[in-house]
Amino acid sequence: MPYKKTSGSLEKEADLLKTLGHPTRLQILRLLLEEEQCVKNIWERLGLNQANVSQHLTMMRYKGILSAERKGGRMCYSIKDKRALQILKTIQSG
Repeated sequence: MPYKKTSGSLEKEADLLKTLGHPTRLQILRLLLEEEQCVKNIWERLGLNQANVSQHLTMMRYKGILSAERKGGRMCYSIKDKRALQILKTIQSG
């Protein structure tokens, strides 16, 4: 019997892949593979402007890929969605 998924779950998977399919977001996620990072550390290490990085972080947080925690005056991010971890590890090993 063929494997079937509901269209809702397929749409969610496609949305995850679309969100991950941006070079800047992949760079951010690779940094977060190492450890949790605060926004300033991310944009400084990647050599990107703060507004651009914040926009990508907000999108990934909204999509449930990242979690954020305020630490004093800093906002720090980590990878929340384990599927994103698996996808990153798979494409890095390819």
